[in-house]
Amino acid sequence: NKTDVGVRRLREALAVFRRHRSVYWQARVLTNIASAYERAGDLQDSMKAVKQALAVLPASDASRRELLSTGGRIALNLNQPSKAVEFYRSETSATCMPNRRERAWRMATIGAMLSDKGVVYDAIQFFTEASSVFVKERMRR
Repeated sequence: NKTDVGVRRLREALAVFRRHRSVYWQARVLTNIASAYERAGDLQDSMKAVKQALAVLPASDASRRELLSTGGRIALNLNQPSKAVEFYRSETSATCMPNRRERAWRMATIGAMLSDKGVVYDAIQFFTEASSVFVKERMRR
Protein backbone atom coordinates (compact mmCIF):
# COMPACT_ATOMS: atom_id res chain seq x y z
CA ASN A 1 0.00 0.00 0.00
CA LYS A 2 1.16 3.53 -0.81
CA THR A 3 1.01 4.76 2.78
CA ASP A 4 3.30 1.96 3.97
CA VAL A 5 5.83 2.71 1.23
CA GLY A 6 5.72 6.43 1.96
CA VAL A 7 6.07 5.96 5.71
CA ARG A 8 8.97 3.54 5.17
CA ARG A 9 10.79 6.20 3.13
CA LEU A 10 10.04 8.85 5.72
CA ARG A 11 11.39 6.60 8.48
CA GLU A 12 14.59 6.14 6.46
CA ALA A 13 14.92 9.92 6.26
CA LEU A 14 14.17 10.18 9.98
CA ALA A 15 17.06 7.84 10.77
CA VAL A 16 19.42 10.08 8.80
CA PHE A 17 18.22 13.22 10.58
CA ARG A 18 18.58 11.51 13.96
CA ARG A 19 22.18 10.60 13.14
CA HIS A 20 22.84 14.23 12.21
CA ARG A 21 20.92 15.46 15.28
CA SER A 22 18.74 17.73 13.17
CA VAL A 23 15.84 18.43 15.52
CA TYR A 24 13.98 20.57 13.00
CA TRP A 25 14.01 17.90 10.29
CA GLN A 26 13.21 15.08 12.71
CA ALA A 27 10.08 16.93 13.79
CA ARG A 28 9.22 17.79 10.19
CA VAL A 29 9.48 14.15 9.07
CA LEU A 30 7.50 12.92 12.10
CA THR A 31 4.80 15.47 11.27
CA ASN A 32 4.67 14.11 7.70
CA ILE A 33 4.43 10.56 9.08
CA ALA A 34 1.53 11.66 11.30
CA SER A 35 -0.21 13.22 8.28
CA ALA A 36 0.26 10.10 6.17
CA TYR A 37 -1.21 7.88 8.87
CA GLU A 38 -4.08 10.28 9.50
CA ARG A 39 -4.99 10.39 5.78
CA ALA A 40 -4.89 6.57 5.73
CA GLY A 41 -7.25 6.47 8.72
CA ASP A 42 -4.65 5.03 11.11
CA LEU A 43 -5.24 7.50 13.92
CA GLN A 44 -3.37 5.53 16.60
CA ASP A 45 -0.10 5.59 14.66
CA SER A 46 -0.76 9.17 13.65
CA MET A 47 -1.06 10.15 17.33
CA LYS A 48 2.18 8.31 18.14
CA ALA A 49 4.01 10.29 15.48
CA VAL A 50 2.53 13.58 16.75
CA LYS A 51 3.73 12.78 20.28
CA GLN A 52 7.18 11.86 19.00
CA ALA A 53 7.42 15.12 17.05
CA LEU A 54 6.34 17.14 20.10
CA ALA A 55 8.97 15.37 22.20
CA VAL A 56 11.68 16.43 19.73
CA LEU A 57 10.57 20.04 19.19
CA PRO A 58 11.70 22.72 21.63
CA ALA A 59 8.84 24.50 23.40
CA SER A 60 9.75 27.73 21.60
CA ASP A 61 9.48 26.29 18.08
CA ALA A 62 6.84 28.05 15.95
CA SER A 63 5.68 24.83 14.24
CA ARG A 64 4.68 23.39 17.62
CA ARG A 65 1.30 25.17 17.51
CA GLU A 66 0.17 23.44 14.31
CA LEU A 67 1.31 20.10 15.67
CA LEU A 68 -0.68 20.64 18.88
CA SER A 69 -3.73 21.47 16.78
CA THR A 70 -3.24 18.25 14.81
CA GLY A 71 -2.95 16.30 18.06
CA GLY A 72 -6.20 17.80 19.28
CA ARG A 73 -8.04 16.94 16.07
CA ILE A 74 -6.74 13.37 16.11
CA ALA A 75 -7.62 12.93 19.79
CA LEU A 76 -11.18 14.13 19.07
CA ASN A 77 -11.45 11.65 16.22
CA LEU A 78 -10.15 8.91 18.53
CA ASN A 79 -12.95 9.86 20.94
CA GLN A 80 -10.45 11.08 23.55
CA PRO A 81 -11.95 14.47 24.41
CA SER A 82 -9.86 15.11 27.53
CA LYS A 83 -6.68 14.48 25.55
CA ALA A 84 -7.97 16.78 22.79
CA VAL A 85 -8.58 19.52 25.34
CA GLU A 86 -5.02 19.09 26.65
CA PHE A 87 -3.64 19.56 23.15
CA TYR A 88 -5.91 22.56 22.49
CA ARG A 89 -5.02 24.19 25.83
CA SER A 90 -1.35 23.89 24.97
CA GLU A 91 -1.98 25.22 21.47
CA THR A 92 -3.79 28.29 22.74
CA SER A 93 -1.36 29.06 25.55
CA ALA A 94 0.20 32.52 25.57
CA THR A 95 3.54 30.89 24.74
CA CYS A 96 2.26 29.42 21.48
CA MET A 97 -0.13 32.28 20.63
CA PRO A 98 1.02 35.59 22.09
CA ASN A 99 -1.54 37.60 20.09
CA ARG A 100 -4.63 37.73 22.34
CA ARG A 101 -7.10 38.42 19.55
CA GLU A 102 -5.79 35.58 17.40
CA ARG A 103 -5.86 33.30 20.44
CA ALA A 104 -9.47 34.29 21.16
CA TRP A 105 -10.57 33.48 17.59
CA ARG A 106 -8.84 30.11 17.80
CA MET A 107 -10.46 29.40 21.17
CA ALA A 108 -13.89 30.17 19.71
CA THR A 109 -13.18 27.79 16.82
CA ILE A 110 -12.05 25.07 19.23
CA GLY A 111 -15.19 25.67 21.28
CA ALA A 112 -17.30 25.04 18.18
CA MET A 113 -15.40 21.83 17.34
CA LEU A 114 -15.76 20.54 20.90
CA SER A 115 -19.45 21.42 20.91
CA ASP A 116 -19.96 19.50 17.65
CA LYS A 117 -18.38 16.45 19.30
CA GLY A 118 -20.59 16.76 22.39
CA VAL A 119 -17.81 17.97 24.70
CA VAL A 120 -20.08 20.70 26.04
CA TYR A 121 -18.40 21.67 29.33
CA ASP A 122 -15.01 22.29 27.71
CA ALA A 123 -16.64 23.98 24.72
CA ILE A 124 -18.30 26.47 27.07
CA GLN A 125 -14.95 27.15 28.75
CA PHE A 126 -13.27 27.89 25.43
CA PHE A 127 -16.18 30.12 24.33
CA THR A 128 -16.15 31.97 27.67
CA GLU A 129 -12.42 32.67 27.48
CA ALA A 130 -12.71 33.81 23.87
CA SER A 131 -15.64 36.14 24.59
CA SER A 132 -13.80 37.59 27.58
CA VAL A 133 -10.98 38.73 25.30
CA PHE A 134 -13.41 40.24 22.80
CA VAL A 135 -15.30 42.11 25.53
CA LYS A 136 -12.07 43.54 26.99
CA GLU A 137 -10.92 44.65 23.54
CA ARG A 138 -14.25 46.31 22.84
CA MET A 139 -14.06 48.14 26.17
CA ARG A 140 -10.63 49.52 25.23
CA ARG A 141 -11.98 51.16 22.08
